[in-house]
Amino acid sequence: MPQNILTTKNHVLPTGLDPTRLAQWMMRDGSSYQQVRNLIVDEFTRLNLELQAGWGEAWFVTPEDHFEYENGGSLDDFPDITDLDKPPFDIGNTFGHMIDLRVRGKAIGGSGRFFRDARSAIIISTARRHANAGRQTFEKQFLTRGFTNTETALGSSGYDVPVVRGTGGNVDFVPPAFGGQVFVATHDHFNGVDSDTLGFDDMLDTLANDVSEHGHNGNLIAYVAAADAASYRALGDTFVQPTANAITIIDRGGDNSGATFFSNNPIGQRAKTGMTDLGAYIGTAGIITLKTSFRIPTGYAYVFNSYGQNDERNPIAVRIHPDVGFGFFIAEIPNFQSDYPVKEIHVNIEYGISVTPGRTNGSAGFLVSGGAWVNPAIV
Repeated sequence: MPQNILTTKNHVLPTGLDPTRLAQWMMRDGSSYQQVRNLIVDEFTRLNLELQAGWGEAWFVTPEDHFEYENGGSLDDFPDITDLDKPPFDIGNTFGHMIDLRVRGKAIGGSGRFFRDARSAIIISTARRHANAGRQTFEKQFLTRGFTNTETALGSSGYDVPVVRGTGGNVDFVPPAFGGQVFVATHDHFNGVDSDTLGFDDMLDTLANDVSEHGHNGNLIAYVAAADAASYRALGDTFVQPTANAITIIDRGGDNSGATFFSNNPIGQRAKTGMTDLGAYIGTAGIITLKTSFRIPTGYAYVFNSYGQNDERNPIAVRIHPDVGFGFFIAEIPNFQSDYPVKEIHVNIEYGISVTPGRTNGSAGFLVSGGAWVNPAIV
């Protein structure tokens, strides 16, 4: 090779130059504070919309700090009366529960020079990390309230409560009679189901009947463990396989072969919320839509009736501050610099989670050898 010819070897930096530091300077974006702030706001705006779209079918958002509702027992029929009779007096009694309210948050911060010279990828990565942590915190608390029978003391005599849980608690609520059913103090919506003799179909029937006998039916949904998806698919003709909307004609292939049932549901919904549409189950209480989550441990299921987005009859109550509303919001801490007037961006959310009035829309089950109920650890 001729001497003094330039090749790629000549790209090596000479002594005295640090390639890492040069790369850092070259890759900086020089973003303004407003651009940095917009990146963070966009990330949490998406998260707020995802949470509302994903969980609104099961919640009711309210500024109320407590609920009061009818306590149960037997009912007397309306008696016949004449124009000379005075109708008998009757009065009900009520129970109630409280909803806690807490502020949670994380911060994104640094010097003005850091933000000036930072790569936007670092800012986006930080915002997304905080958003994922916020999603995890909310979803864990949301599902934990549905799946656990624990009462939480608030103050000296107040309680946040689960759905109806039988005796043993501090607020021993008895559901009102409905449809010819009279409920007793031991009525419980937390069911241990013995896997030695029963299966996932039996558990779903038990939970759906718990909900339906109180008048909640028509749009039953089950949140189940993703680890149990294969077991639900193996339920045979009672499992409804989801299909794409484009499929309109199914040829079974024969009288005794091919698919029997199909549900016309979009595939792949709710991925951002960690819930995936699995299909449906045809049981004694009707059709139950099945949705899986990796946050739910194996063997557990939670059935409720959805009345639509943000309906008071849905099972879970989400308390908000009336001046803030639902969702993550930005609080800025100033440092009085002209280019970067904020030294920290605090991302906060203010909410509490409990159950809605009535406490009957929702039933949890645990399929396990021996059939003893144990509160799960939502991950």
